[in-house]
Amino acid sequence: MGWVLAGFELETKPGRQTPAAPPAGREAAMALALRIAEEEDIPTISPRQVLNVMADSNAGVTYFIDVRSEHEYEAGHMAGSINVPGGQAVQRADDFVAVRNARIIFISNQSSRAVIAAYWYRQMGFPNVYVLQGGLDAWTESGAKLIGGAPVNEPLGIQAANETVRYIDSEALNRRITDSSVLVLDVGTSLDCEAAHVPGAKWISRGWLEIRIPPHISDRDQPIVVTCSDGRQSTFAARTLTEIDYADVSVLDGGVRAWSAAGLPTQNGLEACLVEPNDVVLSPSVRGNKEDMQRYLDWELKLQK
Repeated sequence: MGWVLAGFELETKPGRQTPAAPPAGREAAMALALRIAEEEDIPTISPRQVLNVMADSNAGVTYFIDVRSEHEYEAGHMAGSINVPGGQAVQRADDFVAVRNARIIFISNQSSRAVIAAYWYRQMGFPNVYVLQGGLDAWTESGAKLIGGAPVNEPLGIQAANETVRYIDSEALNRRITDSSVLVLDVGTSLDCEAAHVPGAKWISRGWLEIRIPPHISDRDQPIVVTCSDGRQSTFAARTLTEIDYADVSVLDGGVRAWSAAGLPTQNGLEACLVEPNDVVLSPSVRGNKEDMQRYLDWELKLQK
C-alpha cells in the first residue's frame, strides 16, 4: 500500500520463482534452526513416530503442515499434509488450525523452515507443536513415500449432496432460459458473479436462501436452476431449496466455468441481486482504493502510539 500511495505501479503475476539457496546458505540456516530448536526446547518427532500417529485411529486430531513453497509441495509431499508456506502458516493460523490443542507437526525439506514455524506457533500459545525430525529428507530415507501433485480439496458433505440433487448441462440450460418461467440463481461469491454469470441470473448469498427466497418465490413449483462458479456451492444450495419444499430445482453441472467452456456467453456486474452483496470483505490493498489504503495505514500508526 505504501508503494501505491507513493505513486508507483505494482507488478502482477511476473512468473518468476525465488532462486534456490546456495549450499552454504542452507547449511547456515540449518545450523541456526537447530540452535533455535535447542534453545526453545522445540520437540521433534521421528518419521517412525509419525507413521505410528497416522496408523493410530485414537491418536486424536493431528495437523501435518508442510511449510515449503507450493512448487516444492507439488513436486512431492507427505500424504495427508496440507501446504501452507511458512509466513502464511503463522499469519493465518486460525484459518488452518481449528483445534488449538491438537497435535501440529511442521514439515520442510531438512526441518529448518519447519523449526521457524514451530517457534512462532509456540509463541502464540499452541501447546502441542512438533517438527518432523530431519524433514522430508529423513522421511524418504526411512523408506516412507511421497506423493506428487496438488491435492483435490472437496467441501465436507459434497458427495452426499451430489446424490440428492438433479443436474442440467449447459446446452440444456441455454435452451431453457428462453422460457421466462425458469429462474436462474447464482449462489457463488458476489465477486465471482460480478465477474461472470449466466445471462439473467439473480445473485443471492447461499447463507440467505432459507430467509430470503420464500418471500421472493412463493410458488414452490417454480422451476429454479442454481449456479455458481464451479457447481459446488450450487449443489448445496439446491439441496437446501429442496429441503424447504421447492419441487423443481436443478444445478448447472460444472457451474459457470462449464457454461463458458461450452462457448456460451456470460454477463458481468451485479445489477440483479436478491440481497445486498456483503458476503466478501476485501482489504484496502486488494480493493486498490487509495483513500481506503490511507485510512488503514493511519489506523495502524495510531495503534503504535
